Amino acid sequence: VDALAAKSPVFDADAGDLLGSFPQDAVALGRFFDRAGDNSWLGLIRHRGMYDSPPDPEHHEDEGTVSFPPWPQMQLLVRFAAELPNEVVDTVRQIPPTDNELVNAAIADVAKALPIDRVPELLSRLTMALSAKYHMVFPARLVDLIGKLLEAGYNDAALDLTRKLLTFDDPPAPPEGEPNEFARSLREPLLRVDQYLFVQILETQMPRLIDAVGTSALDLLASLLEAAIVVSSSDEMIAAHLDFSSTWCSAVTPSGINYDHGIKMHLTSALRDGAVALAGASPEDLRTVVENLEARQWSIFRRLALNVLRLHGALGMTLVEQRLVDPVVLADTQLRPEYEGLLTAHFA
Repeated sequence: VDALAAKSPVFDADAGDLLGSFPQDAVALGRFFDRAGDNSWLGLIRHRGMYDSPPDPEHHEDEGTVSFPPWPQMQLLVRFAAELPNEVVDTVRQIPPTDNELVNAAIADVAKALPIDRVPELLSRLTMALSAKYHMVFPARLVDLIGKLLEAGYNDAALDLTRKLLTFDDPPAPPEGEPNEFARSLREPLLRVDQYLFVQILETQMPRLIDAVGTSALDLLASLLEAAIVVSSSDEMIAAHLDFSSTWCSAVTPSGINYDHGIKMHLTSALRDGAVALAGASPEDLRTVVENLEARQWSIFRRLALNVLRLHGALGMTLVEQRLVDPVVLADTQLRPEYEGLLTAHFA
């Protein structure tokens, strides 16, 4: 194995030796691909179909566990990503979807090794893996790509990758005869990634996205928060846009946030901070930020809009005055903490 791995140049016959003269197991192939240094191997083994069939997860019914066989040839794609980006991108694109988490993690590693200008070409293949049955490990590797894309100016690709990571999966149907509205109010959206990673993206990547793309990133956060509210609302609440947000958010300021209430609170916090930051950095966007929030109609979004005006309303006092006498605002008791904060900030 070592002699074949060290050979250069290599030819199709050498690929035949690899397939025909050595055990096709993780030990022998792992040793070979750990040492193969000639980039010609990539095209040769691809032609031989070695990227056509990733190994499936192995289920151990007696133990109730699952394991993920390694696919050693992925090492070549990582190794030659910078040297042969065209061939590597083409190879990754043709790898079939798989539930093998190690393979999907390796695809993420390949993307991280590519020149950053080639990464957007792989986004659809990368995010396809989020639909795999098992995806506990590799999504964390995708998060690093968000920052790299932003640093290189690929803002739309960074936003698209973030959207795919944060978007909720369809929740399972509620049980027949779900007991009461209280039970429904406790339902959480079904995340594609674990909650720790979800919150990490909100806290570390969202501020950078908002700085780069502005209202598009705020719209993503607002859409996610609205979707989370809908999951925990009855049909009647949805029709009337009743979120009863005062029961799960006493105030939108940091002191009023109780993260025990789940994803809604993390999204509320991220949207609050993002809206305030954007309005402060781009005063010309103040009206857009406020009106886009209010267009969602749910009380929590009006509360967030009032909070933005509390902090930056001096840049648009007409907006402040309009809200203070708006009958809709005055009639919504959910808005009371933010209404009083707005009034105090500008007229106390």
